[in-house]
Order: sequence, then structure tokens, then C-alpha cells
Amino acid sequence: VELFIPPKKGRSHTLRLIREVLFFEPEGRGTEPALALDSLNKIVTRRAVVFFISDFQAPDFSQALAVSGRRHDFIAIHIQDEREKVLPNIGIITLEDAETGEQIEINTADRATRIRFTDFADEHKADLSRTLRRNNIDAIALRTGEDYLPALRSFFKQRERRLAIR
Repeated sequence: VELFIPPKKGRSHTLRLIREVLFFEPEGRGTEPALALDSLNKIVTRRAVVFFISDFQAPDFSQALAVSGRRHDFIAIHIQDEREKVLPNIGIITLEDAETGEQIEINTADRATRIRFTDFADEHKADLSRTLRRNNIDAIALRTGEDYLPALRSFFKQRERRLAIR
């Protein structure tokens, strides 16, 4: 955890949060969502609204998600990139893990490779959806390259209606 901003109320704090999200430059390359969630649960002892922004590509951290979902009003914001689901048919390419620097070469001209890649991405997305649903965690899917405001508006309108019914 490289930056922790204690929860506060008010417009200036909201603006600070937005500024930090947009301009914070992390020193490390790797991410450990389980560690971040464990830290959250230790530091923030009262129930809070938590926005967890991630591509959810890290190794399984469903246990930490479950604990956070029980303790807080937890909203998962899933950043999705179409390039992480569909491989273009362009021959041999080198893929690099942005966090570890590990590289592998794959032949995208091989139809079976492209199908396996897409199937794996679909399976991962379905597993994540099941985990979030099982733990009563609200989720928003935002796609890179698309305007995020309509998705956010829709999510909060639906959430407001759902919470008003309770």
C-alpha cells in the first residue's frame, strides 16, 4: 500500500480523492489486492463505502474480497480492456506482464490459441462475477476507450432504487 487517504466528508475531500486517483504515480510495479484489502480492513474499523478499482487480473484474492464485502459497503469497479479478451490474428507476438516483466511469445495466427485465450478471459470474468454476487458486492464494469460516465450514472441510479426499496 503506497498511499492511504483517511476517509472524510465534504467536497474538498472528494476532489482530493479524484486528484489522487488521476495523478498518483506508484513507485512499485506489482499489485497485491489481498494485501491492500487486508490493510483496509485493519485501518478502517468502522463500516465505510469502499470503491475498489482494479482490472482483477491478480491471482485469486476472493477471501479478502469476501471479508471486505462483509465489513464495508464495497463497490468493485472492474476496468476491462477488450485486448485482454480477444487476440488479433497477427502472427507471433511477445506479451509482457506489466507487473512482473515476464515475457512469453505466442502465435496468434493459431485459431485454437485465440479461442483458448478468449475462453480463459470469459471464464475468469464469470468466476469474478460469481465471487462478487456470492459476497453481495456491487460491481461496475468500465471499458477502456469508452465513456465511463453513462455506466457510472446507470449504476448509481439502479443502486439508489434498490437501496430505497430496502
